[in-house]
Amino acid sequence: MTGNLFEAVGVFSQNYLDQVLVHESTYAKFLPDNRNLDDSFYEVGWVKLLSVLLDGYGFYRITNEQKVVVSANAELYADYNGNVAADNRAGYPIGGISAKWTLYRIRYDRAIQFKLDEIDLNLAGLQRMVAPILDEFYRTKAIPEKDEIITSVLADCTNTSLGNRVIESVTYANAVSKLLAGEGWLFNHGVSKNNMAIVMRWATYNALMTSSEINRYIRNDVFERDRLNLSIPFFNGTPIFLLPDDRAFTDAALTNNGYTTSALSRYVNFMFVPIDYIYPIIRLNRMRTYDGSVITSFDGYIFNLHTWLDCIVPVNKRVGIYASLDENLIGADDLEVEISSVAGKTSGTTIIDAVYTKPAGLNYSKIYVKATAFGDIGETQSSGTLVEVGSEFIPADDDLYVALTDANGVILAKSPSTVKVVIAE
Repeated sequence: MTGNLFEAVGVFSQNYLDQVLVHESTYAKFLPDNRNLDDSFYEVGWVKLLSVLLDGYGFYRITNEQKVVVSANAELYADYNGNVAADNRAGYPIGGISAKWTLYRIRYDRAIQFKLDEIDLNLAGLQRMVAPILDEFYRTKAIPEKDEIITSVLADCTNTSLGNRVIESVTYANAVSKLLAGEGWLFNHGVSKNNMAIVMRWATYNALMTSSEINRYIRNDVFERDRLNLSIPFFNGTPIFLLPDDRAFTDAALTNNGYTTSALSRYVNFMFVPIDYIYPIIRLNRMRTYDGSVITSFDGYIFNLHTWLDCIVPVNKRVGIYASLDENLIGADDLEVEISSVAGKTSGTTIIDAVYTKPAGLNYSKIYVKATAFGDIGETQSSGTLVEVGSEFIPADDDLYVALTDANGVILAKSPSTVKVVIAE
C-alpha cells in the first residue's frame, strides 16, 4: 500500500504543481502555448524554441502583362521550378526565411529533500500529510522563487543605454506618465496592444490608484487566455498583474534555502512585457519517495523533489520589454521578520501572538528579541532574549528588534527596524 501511495504521489506531483501554479503565480498567466516551445525534455534539462525571421512583401509582377525582365532585381523572381530565365518567371518575389530550433539550457536546477519521521505517523497519517506538505512548499517556496527568477530574468533583458530600462521614482503625481512611457516603448518596438501586459509591484499600483488622473486610464475587465478567465485591472487597455514585494526585485541571489536579494537588487516599479514572446518554465524533473525498505539511518520516509526553473526570452524579442526600477538599492540578504503582540496577563509583560516573514513561510527554530540591533544574517547571535509565540515575557523596551535563527543560533531573518510591542500595565 505504501508503494501505491508513493507511485500516486510521483504521478500527480506535476499536475498538482500546475494547479497551484495557476492560482498562486503571477506569471502563470503567461505560460506559453506549444507553437514555438518544445519542453518535452528529450534532452534532459533543455528546451527547444522555434525562432522565425522573415523578409517582407515585394512587388507582384503580372506575368501576362508585365513580364519580369533581366534587371538588377531579376534574381528576386523565379517560377515554381526555380527557373530564373528571363520571361519565364512567376510574379512572386522570392522571400527569405530563417526558421530554426534553438536549444536553451534551463539554468536554475533546484532540489530539496524532506524527511518525515515515522514515530508520529501511521500510513493514514502520511497520506493526509503529503498533500498539505506539497501544497505549502509549492505555494510558499517554489512559486515565489519561480516568480522572482522570472522577474530577474525579464529585468536583465533591459538596458539603460538602449532605453528600455529606467531607474526612477514612481509617485502618485507621475505614475500615469511613467506608465504611458513604457506602453509607448513597446508600441513603437513592434508589440501590439493586445499582446502587452504590465507586471507591477503593489507600491506602484497604490501610487497609481491615488493619482488624480486615474479615472481616465484604469478599469476592471476580463483577461482571457486559453481557458483562463480573470477579472483584473487594466491600464489604458493593458492588463495589470500584481507582484508582492518578495517577487518584485532584480538580481535575485539563489541560496541553499530559497532566494534573497543581492547587493545590486532594486525593486521593479513595473514592467511592460510581450505576453506571447516570454516563456516561463517550471517543470518537475522528478519526485522520488523512499520508505523503510531502503532507509537505514532513521525510521520514516524521504521525499526528493527536483525542479527546473527559468524564463526564455528570444534575443530579438528582448527589446519588447520595458522595466521601471526603483532608484534605491534594496541591499543584500533582505530576509525580514515582523511580529504582532498583545499585552500579557501580568503587568509589564507582552506576548508575541504571530510571526510573519518575507519571503513567506521561512523555516526557523528560535525567536530572539532585544533593544539593540542584531548582527548580519548568517552570523550567530550572541545576546537577546529567547521567546516563544504565545508565552509571556518581560521586554527590555517597548521598541524591540527581532531575529529568527536556526537551532544553532545562526540568524536567518531580522526586523529592518524596531517593532513596537504591547505591554500590560
